[in-house]
Amino acid sequence: MSILRRHGVSLTRRAIGTALLVVLTGTLAAALFHRQFYDPPLKNGYYKSQGQILLADGRLIEATHLLRITGQHFHAVTRQGDTVLEHSGTISTRGGVYLLVDSGSVQQLSGTLDDDMIFGMLYGQRSGARIQLIRRGPCLYALETGQIFCPVVEAR
Repeated sequence: MSILRRHGVSLTRRAIGTALLVVLTGTLAAALFHRQFYDPPLKNGYYKSQGQILLADGRLIEATHLLRITGQHFHAVTRQGDTVLEHSGTISTRGGVYLLVDSGSVQQLSGTLDDDMIFGMLYGQRSGARIQLIRRGPCLYALETGQIFCPVVEAR
């Protein structure tokens, strides 16, 4: 009977070990799935980038992108050459991070912009536009409009 008992204990330990392994594997898979389809909310504050943009015709223009996040709301201002784009709305984190534009306007759309920039400007100001933000290190890349926003570190 002691041989059966040893085998019974051995099988029970093996069953517990297998069950524990299944639970841990399932937990890890759920965590990876959650991470893939959910980004944590963006931190409140300012995100900014500035520099020059090379146009299709070879000209360079100055560009500045500024994004302010407060809770689940955003306000963005972009200046590219003589053109200023302003838009605001809410932030969605379902299936990624998105800026959902409620309102926007373009001031003085100039002839210095090329077609890609004009498309980005007009798309970004349209009510109902959905702009996907992709994290690139500490910065955010707006896929549809081609803008880059990096966190502004405040001096203390």
